[in-house]
Amino acid sequence: MKESDIKFVARHYRQGAFSTSAGWRKLGITASTWWSKSKIAAAIAGVVVLGATASIIINRHFITGTSAGNEITTSTPATTHIVKAIDFVDTPLPAVVEEINRVYDVNVTNLPDEASSYRLTLHYQGNATDLINTINDILDTDMQIEE
Repeated sequence: MKESDIKFVARHYRQGAFSTSAGWRKLGITASTWWSKSKIAAAIAGVVVLGATASIIINRHFITGTSAGNEITTSTPATTHIVKAIDFVDTPLPAVVEEINRVYDVNVTNLPDEASSYRLTLHYQGNATDLINTINDILDTDMQIEE
């Protein structure tokens, strides 16, 4: 590179020929300011934080403590009020009732006729009474917990 080339570049640099703002102006585009860049960065950071928060919530809700019979805790001594997590995947209703009886230590009665034709896929975290009420709502049945 010759000295004249270096002087040419230096002169144009001092005159602002290599300015990004001037380049955007020549193209008819308004140069973005640091404020616009900050707003974009803040929006991206917000999306990242919301995504991380959602993944933590999903992880805590759906992954931890979902094995059948995993006791969670309550202060009520009655067995129908003990909160537990239980899962069913395309399970016949008689098997569901057997599992509820075993996990919650209750006796579910009043199964519908042809109960084996009912199938249930469900993740539930709560007490036996609420679980039976939920199943009754879903399957339009009238099962009860024998006290």
